[in-house]
Amino acid sequence: WWTLRQALTVEGTHDGELYSYGVHWPEFVVNLTVGPGTFYARLKFAETQYTEPGQRRITIEINDQIVAEDVDVLAAAGGANKAFDLVFNGIEPKNGIVEIRFKGKTIEGCPREAMVQAIELGPGDGGQGAAPE
Repeated sequence: WWTLRQALTVEGTHDGELYSYGVHWPEFVVNLTVGPGTFYARLKFAETQYTEPGQRRITIEINDQIVAEDVDVLAAAGGANKAFDLVFNGIEPKNGIVEIRFKGKTIEGCPREAMVQAIELGPGDGGQGAAPE
């Protein structure tokens, strides 16, 4: 976990504080317990460590299905310290769980960490987010 603020300010959001922390590791899983129904997941990102595109790539799976591959948050957000949300709709739990897996990619022989600042999971449709780059 990033327990210390990673950016003084994060642009493109009214809740910069939320995007200033998060979790990072080469690969990690978040399991969310839910009731029956269909859900959306809003994944909140801001690249707070790297300053050039192509330095971090993330693959995201929901319930063992790849939903976004090689996401470059910095490139997609238009720069460092800028909020970037991905929204996935129509998620059905497996045995009462929504599992979200984040995987970092090895770039030029160097393993890179996956990361996410926050996750919002709710019933129904979450609207549109950005398109993964």
